[in-house]
This record gives sequence, structure tokens and C-alpha cells, in this order.
Amino acid sequence: MLRYVHHEFRLSLCAAAAVAVTLGVLIAVHGLSPLPDYWWRTLAIILGISALFVPLRASRIPGLSLVLRFDEAVPRHDPYGIYPTHVRLFRRTALRPMFVVFVSLTAITLAVCLLWTPDLIAGPLWLAVDWLCKGLVVLHWEYRHGARLWQGHDRDRPERFSYTTVNRFPPTRTATDAPPG
Repeated sequence: MLRYVHHEFRLSLCAAAAVAVTLGVLIAVHGLSPLPDYWWRTLAIILGISALFVPLRASRIPGLSLVLRFDEAVPRHDPYGIYPTHVRLFRRTALRPMFVVFVSLTAITLAVCLLWTPDLIAGPLWLAVDWLCKGLVVLHWEYRHGARLWQGHDRDRPERFSYTTVNRFPPTRTATDAPPG
């Protein structure tokens, strides 16, 4: 079971690292200008479309909304302390799958960009921005609902979400640790 926001941010980091490695190799092989001038317009279009889709994904429009899927999440109670209160973005168990995603994205992108055209580096760049935007939508949902969104709790349906509530404010303490009031 993993926090969905961490899943999206890890994938975004992998895709961004694949773009950085591919761009570094392209510059080393083809010189300082491996990309055509219109590529920067492509980058602006990718960022613009992604910025447009963030509010659409955060809305409740059927077919476009991620929030509708998050609202279907089932509550998970934590009577035994199974769910950690602080989950790190880079856990040791998450590094292997992250490395596999990074290597495969880098190898495919690098092969296509070196053998065909360097314009296709926009593919992993679009993936990085898209996963980052999804992560931001998840963060916004978690903040508004005071919950953490988890995925993978149901072995029969691993795409199903669950949530645990988070106490936003610590309980009030007095000098004698007596309850306030």
C-alpha cells in the first residue's frame, strides 16, 4: 500500500531525470543545439495544456475529473497503527521500481532521439509535467479533506483508493497535561 501522491511525484521525478539524461547525451553527441528552435514553443504548449488540465482534473466534470475517483475512496481505520503517520517520498522499497521506470524511460527516449529525431524528447517531458500536475491535484484533495489518499489496500482491485484521516491540529496542552476547560 502506498500514498498516491508519492506515487505520482516519484513517476514525475523519474520522467524528469530521463529527460535530463537524454538531453545531456544529445548535447554530448550533437553539440549545444540538438533541438530545433520550434521545440521551445512545443515546451510552452506542453506547459500551457498541463496548466489548463489541472483545474479540470480538480473539478467534478465526469470524464476529466480525478476528484470524483478520490471521492469514491473508502475510509480506512487504523486500530493497530498499521499506517505510518509520516511516510517518506523515497522509501527503500520504492527505489527499485522507480529505478526500473527511470532506466526504461531513458533507454527508449535516448534510442528514439539518437536514431530518429530529438523532437521526441517532449514525450517524457509531457509525462513528467502530467504526473506532477496529478500529484498537485492529489495534494489539494488531501488538504481540503484532511486525509491521506492510499492506493493498493485491496488486492482484488489495486486501483481502488482508500483514505485515512489526519488530525490537522495537535490537541491543546495545558501546563499540567489536564484536559482544557
